[in-house]
Amino acid sequence: MMLAAMILLAGIAWAERRKITESRAWRDVRGLTPFHNVTVDRAEVQGSDLRVWGGLEKRRCEKIGHVAYTSAAGGQRFVAGFRSEEPKETPDDRPPVAGPQAFGPWVFTALYGAPDHVSFWALHRCPEGIQYNLVFRIPWADRRP
Repeated sequence: MMLAAMILLAGIAWAERRKITESRAWRDVRGLTPFHNVTVDRAEVQGSDLRVWGGLEKRRCEKIGHVAYTSAAGGQRFVAGFRSEEPKETPDDRPPVAGPQAFGPWVFTALYGAPDHVSFWALHRCPEGIQYNLVFRIPWADRRP
């Protein structure tokens, strides 16, 4: 009976292992997230746009996509427009380098309603598979240094 219980527990632990190893917290602790230390240093609301500047440290993987969402007071989420107004020389897939890299302006456009927040997600191809990670979530408001 004890052996059967141990086998059952081992099976459950093995099944849950995948959930743990795919979690953002686990990847952050292990240094497997493509970027870290993201800061938003400045944000400016201009009509239906929010322009954002900041920094991040890219440590690995190839960026293959991104998506932005706005959210309203009731928690409803909407796809938002996104464009980068960085110099043409700035690659969309930043190379990993030691230390922080500046970004911006990144421009988010509210396509529906009056947003409270914007969240920006990035999709990366990494050696262990595809990762979809939150870059930042900030209020839809001016933020000056």
